Amino acid sequence: MLTFALYLLLIISSFKKILFWTNLWQTKEYRLDRLWIHFKETYQGRSLLFSNVTIAGILLFASYMLVILYDFLTPFFQLFVVSFFLFYICDFAKQIIDKKAKRPKLTFKSGVIVMLSLLFVTLLFFFPLTDKYLWMLIILGIISLNVSIWVFIFSFPSEIYTDLIAQKARNKMKKLKNIKVIAVSGSYGKSSTKEAIFSILSQKYNVVKTPLSNNTTIGISKTILKKVNENTDLFVVEMGAYKIGEIAQLCMIVRPDISITTAISDQHISLYGSFSNVIQSEKELIDSLSKKGLALFNGNCEEAKILFEKTKQKKLLYKVLSKYVNSNSNSITATNLTFSKNGCEFTVIFKNNKYKFQSDLLGEHVVENLLPGIFLGLHFNLSENEIQKGIKKLKPLPHTMEKVILKNGAIAIDDTFNASPESVISASKFMKYFNKKTYFVLTPLIELGKNAHARHVEVGKSLKNVDYVFVTNKNYFNDIKRGIGEKSKAKLIYGSYEEIANMIEKFSEKGDCIIFEGKESYVVLKHLL
Repeated sequence: MLTFALYLLLIISSFKKILFWTNLWQTKEYRLDRLWIHFKETYQGRSLLFSNVTIAGILLFASYMLVILYDFLTPFFQLFVVSFFLFYICDFAKQIIDKKAKRPKLTFKSGVIVMLSLLFVTLLFFFPLTDKYLWMLIILGIISLNVSIWVFIFSFPSEIYTDLIAQKARNKMKKLKNIKVIAVSGSYGKSSTKEAIFSILSQKYNVVKTPLSNNTTIGISKTILKKVNENTDLFVVEMGAYKIGEIAQLCMIVRPDISITTAISDQHISLYGSFSNVIQSEKELIDSLSKKGLALFNGNCEEAKILFEKTKQKKLLYKVLSKYVNSNSNSITATNLTFSKNGCEFTVIFKNNKYKFQSDLLGEHVVENLLPGIFLGLHFNLSENEIQKGIKKLKPLPHTMEKVILKNGAIAIDDTFNASPESVISASKFMKYFNKKTYFVLTPLIELGKNAHARHVEVGKSLKNVDYVFVTNKNYFNDIKRGIGEKSKAKLIYGSYEEIANMIEKFSEKGDCIIFEGKESYVVLKHLL
């Protein structure tokens, strides 16, 4: 009976920790490089190694040396171990009640990793190598290693499966020679640009796109196998990468005819290692084009313009200018911009022709994301009216500048899908269209490498005119504070999700604007809905 009770304590505690580590691996796409950056560069990662629970466990483990020397301490040691596990379980129960428990999205891979990790815990418990109470501490302590081993074991069949699916997709694309492939890559703005291209070109053609942000080998390959067929005219592919060679692999599957480089920045530079590697990675898409290929580049991004100059294929710059400047024939320009809190209007100039468009999408970055789709609409002989219809049909991607009205009438902007310095700066500009109080809930940015401090200072400067800036963790707090400055009106506050939600609920009122930027800030938003 005692053994069963101890096993129950261990299995419940282990279940909590297994869920947490499986979720962490899944969030980092089961990539060791991304997990390492999490530990190296973030407060959350470092705190895992020095949490109160970790320290308590180490102290309990170390105290067993006294039990070896003094037998009378054995009951006390056992009591403390049981109390430790009971506390761990109670904390787990509280997290479940508060909907804070970390758990992975249920997939075949995550489910098997959790089950095998629990099975391994069971086997270890019933075949102890030392005192059962001490053995329980050891087992709980190596859960992270346990989960990691299963992740690595599964990486091999996962790679084989991915290669098989990719080969099938590659073979299918070789047979469908009449399909034009449009590939979108870049440091940010990929998904929104892809959606705009799809919506516009769908007004005249049978178009298939990769869904949401499925921009990896397996996501692209499955889209090809499930949706692309002989009736498909155009295939719009979003391509994502974290290191050199990954975009080249994707290009081998789809063989793109047209490329769009949305921007080149230091986002994920921690994984790339250097900015030159980021540029080289983006160049892989251009290099994959045939001699008859067409490459589009964002003319508002200096690094993309440099790549434009080096490109030998047919090429075009798309750019947004507040004041139109006459340029050469291989460019398309948006100007006469009018923005509001309900959308934007603008004029596009291409080959001395002018076209007027209107969009309900929010933010000043919207026009930049629409321009490649507008050009491709003209390139594939759509009328101005057909292009406008495609633009009007566009809805925000989930958690991308989505407007939500809170219970008290305040306007919440959900931009929590993905965060970069550029997205924060763009979102902060949107706040100038609101006359009442403004709030910005920010998840500090990750994977910016040695540029992280300077980039967070830059982010802070963009938030100077916001009334309240809330940050969801302590990463780069001082850098953001330095950027905001002491003389600005913005109040910078760090708090837990509940604390931030409670303050917003207390201070905000009808007509106020609250922007939520980054994944952690979505937890705050959920408290307010």
